[in-house]
Amino acid sequence: MASIVKRFLILFVIIPLAACKIRIVVPDGTTVVSDSQAFRCDAGQVCEIDVVDVFFDETFDVETDEGLEFIEWRWQDRGLCGGRGEPCRLTTTGFVGNETLIGILESDQSFFLEPVVWPVVEGAYRLEYREIDDEPIVRDANGVAIGSWQGGPEDNLSMHFEGLPDTYTISLADDLYGSEPDPFNLFYRNQEDCQADRNPLGRADERGVRPNRAYHQINRRRVYIPAPDSVAITERPGSVFSVGGAADTLAFEGSFFPLVASNYFVAFPLTIKGLGTYGELYYYFLGGDPVPALSPVPPGSSCSAELRALSL
Repeated sequence: MASIVKRFLILFVIIPLAACKIRIVVPDGTTVVSDSQAFRCDAGQVCEIDVVDVFFDETFDVETDEGLEFIEWRWQDRGLCGGRGEPCRLTTTGFVGNETLIGILESDQSFFLEPVVWPVVEGAYRLEYREIDDEPIVRDANGVAIGSWQGGPEDNLSMHFEGLPDTYTISLADDLYGSEPDPFNLFYRNQEDCQADRNPLGRADERGVRPNRAYHQINRRRVYIPAPDSVAITERPGSVFSVGGAADTLAFEGSFFPLVASNYFVAFPLTIKGLGTYGELYYYFLGGDPVPALSPVPPGSSCSAELRALSL
């Protein structure tokens, strides 16, 4: 997508040789506008505002097309209002008398204002970040805090959802290493459900109990959780299947639970940072090319492999 750069210049009494800049980056289907209507940055544009004095005071809000929702302002280096999901007020009126802030104002530094938007998923459980002691925070490619890092051989991540008290665990090993289908992938009864990403099932634990697990299909990214208060469904051998990273499509049997959608699509790479049990941690997990958050079925996702009936 080609970006269009629009520049605004704020003129008052004195124009210094340099001015700090607010750089607004707007995704498709979205508009960023100030309450005063003085500034508007449309979908696909990159807009620059030169801030030249101590009288700047604007509040920026986000408008989205139908089918999208504003989540928060992107958390990033020199990001403004990062991690906040409300209108962003930016003001220099408090800079007077502060040499450090005046120095920034008179510099040519750029600061970023970028909304994160997700597709609306009707009836979906909304992702909610909750801090867990000794588990570093995990942010996705959009800077959104999606959970906290458990680690371990399955590269587990803790997640939470609005209105649900439980902590859910999601395994990322398949995404990072292209391994065989693991028990925490999505399962389907037929190719049509798989292609449409509908009616997914999640595998029960060894006791046939509904686990506090979050599920997703490798390369597909939407996150599901077991339907609250659901009961186990026993499937005969070869009646359900899943597609793993480097493996053929495999068929399974056993106990499964119906899954319900969350509003979250995993967007790689993930950043893990924080003081955990073993000290300061900071990683990037690339897991292939970044997956756009608005692409529910990215290229390479396929349900067309021939089924092989296996009893596992």
